[in-house]
Amino acid sequence: RWITSAPIAGSKTRSTILDDRDEDPFVITGISLGLPGGERVFDEGNFEKLVRGETCISEVSDDYKQRLLDKNIVRLIKGRDGSVGMDAAKEFGDIPQLAGLRSAFDPEEEFGIEAKIAAAWDITTQLACAAGLIALKDAGIPLTPVEQVGKGGLRLIRSWQMPSTYRDRTGIVFSSCFAGHQMAAKHAKMNGDDGEGRFDRRYLFQILNMGHSQFAQHVGIRGPNTTINLACASATAAFGVAEDWLVNDRCDRVVIISADDVTGDDLWDWIGSGFAASGAAATSNVVEDTALPFDKRRNGLILGMGAAAFVVERKSESDARGVQPMAEILGTRISNSAYHGTRLDVDHVAQTVNEFVTDIEQRWGLDRHQIAPSTVFFSHETYTPARGGSAQAEVKALRETFGASTDSIVIANTKGFTGHPMGVGIEDASMFYGLLTGRIPPIANHKEVDPELGNLNLSKGGDYSGLKYGMRFAAGFGSQIGLSFVRKYEFSGDRINRQKLLAWNQSLAGTPNLELRVLKNKLVAYVDGENNLHGGIQGEEFAVPSGEESASAPVIVEQAPEPEPEPIPEPTPAIESQPAPAAASSGDTTQIVIDVVVNHTGYPADFVELDQDLEGELGIDTVKQAEIMADIRAKFGLPVDEDFVLSDYPTLNHMIAYIHKMQGGTPVVVEAP
Repeated sequence: RWITSAPIAGSKTRSTILDDRDEDPFVITGISLGLPGGERVFDEGNFEKLVRGETCISEVSDDYKQRLLDKNIVRLIKGRDGSVGMDAAKEFGDIPQLAGLRSAFDPEEEFGIEAKIAAAWDITTQLACAAGLIALKDAGIPLTPVEQVGKGGLRLIRSWQMPSTYRDRTGIVFSSCFAGHQMAAKHAKMNGDDGEGRFDRRYLFQILNMGHSQFAQHVGIRGPNTTINLACASATAAFGVAEDWLVNDRCDRVVIISADDVTGDDLWDWIGSGFAASGAAATSNVVEDTALPFDKRRNGLILGMGAAAFVVERKSESDARGVQPMAEILGTRISNSAYHGTRLDVDHVAQTVNEFVTDIEQRWGLDRHQIAPSTVFFSHETYTPARGGSAQAEVKALRETFGASTDSIVIANTKGFTGHPMGVGIEDASMFYGLLTGRIPPIANHKEVDPELGNLNLSKGGDYSGLKYGMRFAAGFGSQIGLSFVRKYEFSGDRINRQKLLAWNQSLAGTPNLELRVLKNKLVAYVDGENNLHGGIQGEEFAVPSGEESASAPVIVEQAPEPEPEPIPEPTPAIESQPAPAAASSGDTTQIVIDVVVNHTGYPADFVELDQDLEGELGIDTVKQAEIMADIRAKFGLPVDEDFVLSDYPTLNHMIAYIHKMQGGTPVVVEAP
């Protein structure tokens, strides 16, 4: 039968016995931020750049503008009075001319992510993983070495991964609106060409939304792992996922990584045209007249990019490392208005915010009017056209929730300086930084008060040391809503007790011979770094202040199991070939083969020995061995050999002998010394 009335609403909130946050709060211990503009995406001064009100937005090139005009865009024009018209874009003044553009970013040079690995990721994954590494460092979570030992006892660090005691109890949430789109668009232009005339076999990895699993693989995190796309509400909603995982004891910490880059060379034509056609994008080329959050003159958004990451964990976990939290999560909410693809349901937004704040009051014994003067509201405001835009919905929600106390809440926003970064948590990161330091960004370029919004307490930027609470509102296409409410965590002294952190690491490693370093934006722990380690200890010192006392109590950490000794391989026969009438000498042949292996594996040349078993000792799987052999065949011009069986050539000596054989030499087998 037909349902003719709305269903009766069930209970709004549920609690479980697993929600033990009264005794063990859910806290933020690490944050990171990547911004457009400037010299580098991940500049150490990014947070203060926003606090000072420095713009990250610039005018795009004429080539960028022309590419939009070439799309034959017909724009939806929205009037302040609610009128709507359609108009063809015919000149630069009809299309977006400003953007937050990505500056220098090198995953390998800045973060130690191998170029071959980064090439299998799209730009969102590269940016998100870089942000995640910085957030782990900020949380005082050092990565530990995964080593390989050569025949002579030389130790080589192959990768840096999460401490073993953390790996299975850490989760990852990846937030992005357009993950994989950049490489899909690039390949569409190039017909899938990998740069060498062949279809790129990394294609699926490059276009799939896999930033969560690729970051997990990179740092060895084996807990719950997912992606989230609530359009531009994604990053804030990710805190809801993290909260649920902690409440239900699925893990002890969650790393949230977020990134988008819609203003890059591959996506600009498409995403820029999309926002222009929808009528949401501004068209002026003057930043001060265009980036206008909460201003009466607001008339359209500016596209941006960015990256941000967060570490959310139980306080008992950070206490063990000697790390003080920045803030405590009091609650989150994910909702949908079931309303419209590009518009907010103003009434439902207000209802959702009011119910959320009511729940926070009841859960924590707070009074909204008492906490309002010490609360900062980090808005979603995108300065889209005034009627039905984000500002109107957010302010209505605040006024219906806080009443007269609304004007005592500090209103903050970052999109006026960055443009709209899509699914990136720039405002979330700025909120946590603001609670930690008492410093928040101003509202950009505000000159004209909108009487429909009233006399809001808009941030002037700089010192707001009295802030104790933060509320974040995010919205996204599809009537998506994300909310979070956090409380500043009070502490005295250094946020990271380096002596206690060092003791925690030493206990975990089972040796006092451990040194913490910052290596390419990662916090890493070298163990027995002076003992036959290839390259020795590298990076900048993560020093322990000389006057700081040791932790008052011993740190007890579950010991990692002792690794079982690997069996010593039987000596492999070395193969020596007689001089062959080839263009390259034997010595040249050996060096070329080693160079090929180094190029394909990343091993340093002095770690590669000719009699090592490629799979058993060097860990080179058969697929990579086949790639190596194909490269060798091409470099030496060897003919196709129908009788070649890869498993018959397990060492480089075998391969070198094969080369000489195919070039006319006669191989002679000798025992390895």
